[in-house]
Amino acid sequence: MLRNVRLSLLLVLAGALAALPAVATGPLAEVDVGATAITFLPTKGFGNAGYLLKVSGPDGAVHEERFVRGATPSFSLFDDFGDLRPDGAYTWELVAIPANRVRGSDDPAVTRMQSGSFTVAGGSIVAGGEEEAARPGANPKPMTGVPLKDQVILDDLIVDGSICAGLDCVNGESFGFDTLRLKENNLRIKFQDTSSSASFPTNDWQITINDSSNGGQNKFSIDDIDGGRTPFTIEASAPSHSLYVDDGGRIGFGTSTPVVELHVVDGDTPTLRLEQDGSSGFTPQTFDVAANETNFFIRDATNGSTLPFRIRPGAPTSAIDVAGSGDVGIGTSSPGAELHVRRTDANRVELRLESAAASNQAAAVRMINAAATWEFQTDTSGNLLWRDVTPNVNPVVIEPNTSPAAGESVIRVESSNRVGINVGNNQATEALYVDGNIFATGTITPMSDATMKEDFAAVDYDDVLAAVAELNISTWAYKTEPGVRHMGPTLQDFRAAFSELGKPESRGIATADLDGVALAAIKALHQKLQQRDAEIEALRQQMAELQSTLQALAASSSTK
Repeated sequence: MLRNVRLSLLLVLAGALAALPAVATGPLAEVDVGATAITFLPTKGFGNAGYLLKVSGPDGAVHEERFVRGATPSFSLFDDFGDLRPDGAYTWELVAIPANRVRGSDDPAVTRMQSGSFTVAGGSIVAGGEEEAARPGANPKPMTGVPLKDQVILDDLIVDGSICAGLDCVNGESFGFDTLRLKENNLRIKFQDTSSSASFPTNDWQITINDSSNGGQNKFSIDDIDGGRTPFTIEASAPSHSLYVDDGGRIGFGTSTPVVELHVVDGDTPTLRLEQDGSSGFTPQTFDVAANETNFFIRDATNGSTLPFRIRPGAPTSAIDVAGSGDVGIGTSSPGAELHVRRTDANRVELRLESAAASNQAAAVRMINAAATWEFQTDTSGNLLWRDVTPNVNPVVIEPNTSPAAGESVIRVESSNRVGINVGNNQATEALYVDGNIFATGTITPMSDATMKEDFAAVDYDDVLAAVAELNISTWAYKTEPGVRHMGPTLQDFRAAFSELGKPESRGIATADLDGVALAAIKALHQKLQQRDAEIEALRQQMAELQSTLQALAASSSTK
């Protein structure tokens, strides 16, 4: 029964594998090594859009270049300035870049990569075609003249001493502290798993010491023999503690004393590079995360090495703090809004929007909900706008370079809810206090509803008229507007005549009081005119009667 199940699984797997698209195998390119250049001749069958070639040279210098489909990847010993690159060991990596993919909508791409190394000596590339041959065994003869044969030991082998294996071992080998020594021109330790039962692991591995090719790498590598890959390599002359794992599981890069799980040490800007190289079909992009004495930063290495994110040394705790709710705190670990800015020192809290463009672009804060969209904006002319975006109107506009007097504000809303224009602190004595002229294209309507008034008292119009008659009226100019003439009484003269009107602390005359005094005086004049008219009418009647009498007397005299 179990055998049938296994057979069914094998058939299913075979069918699934047959349905997969064919993947090209073998090297990506044939490597042609010249004296001053290496050329990579792409192998047909991969259907790639292009190639990415990376070459790492002495002192960490890295050359990276992309080649479009149809172009032949190559590397020259001469740099972009025409200078010869330095002697030393170089490693290269060629990555196939498939056609562009859309993330989440395509099948996973198969990453194809080929790597190798070469040496530059005397300004020329050392040809790598020559392989160092393995020397045949010497098969030395003992004293008896009988040649030695391979030894097969069918039991445990215990050696009380040191072991030297390899064609260059000699009698009387000086081991020093070596327990096991491998000694010849091609050094390999191969782990060949002979498991043959189904489901048991069978992969073969190998430790490789140095390349066998002329001009190859001096290295220590672990090779995946079955997979044809080399997942781990250490180059000769790598610094001490390039990779160090301590007894606490902490990993040090460049240090033997890591203090955290991953500790990177370097004399100049330790950096972590995150590179999407395009080998899976997505657009290439590289970011660096690095830090030095100047800042911690994220660098966009693909787009001009810009630094979109930086933290300076000495930045306070929670300089930027994102809460679990998504709220962002600046200077606070407990933001109470989508953006919460807080500081605890004696300096002011400031939120600044600055347009540094030569074209002097607008800067704005936009507020949007289902009912309306508003902007608090400075436009290209420098005006400060309170803008209703949907109908595109500006209910409030403040022009730049306003020049209020020292200690005054163009507009001031005081704690008493009074609004002052061109006033200093606590200068507004009314709900709207304007230090200057008011021009209205419409009417100004003071409240005069009887329901809003109280404490009514009768007015003696004749007294008002008499006071107006005594009131000094002159022309004058405000000190703030020399040369502009006006006519009217002063506050002092008006208050002397009508002391019961207005606020005692006021420095002005209410228009309602002026209007009332004028109306009362007019009313008194009207009454006097009525009296005069009555008197005149009576005199007219008397004159008419006298005239009639005189006419009668004249007629009587003429008849005598």
